[in-house]
Amino acid sequence: MGEFIQLLVSGAIAGSIYSLIAAGLTLSYTSTGIFNLAYGGIAYTSAMLYFQLINALGIESLGMRLLSFFLVVVVFCPLLGQLLNVAVFRPLARANDAAKVMATI
Repeated sequence: MGEFIQLLVSGAIAGSIYSLIAAGLTLSYTSTGIFNLAYGGIAYTSAMLYFQLINALGIESLGMRLLSFFLVVVVFCPLLGQLLNVAVFRPLARANDAAKVMATI
């Protein structure tokens, strides 16, 4: 029974991660019309920034962790999204399909 619970929890976690990725890809495609294959790279950049703020700078307190989370989620991610929208996705909206796929890879 213990192995069943372990497999159930790990499967639920993996399924949740896949569903969040699918929802993000669907949202980015419906809002821009471009299937963003670099979606994982953008998420990785945000996660790596948070990791670097916590580990490389030696932040140990809960308050500093919350500040790092706030900086990444509320400041960095929207600015990165706006920058990518202006610099990459808006010009690609008028491009052909091959250019759209190649630019996001």
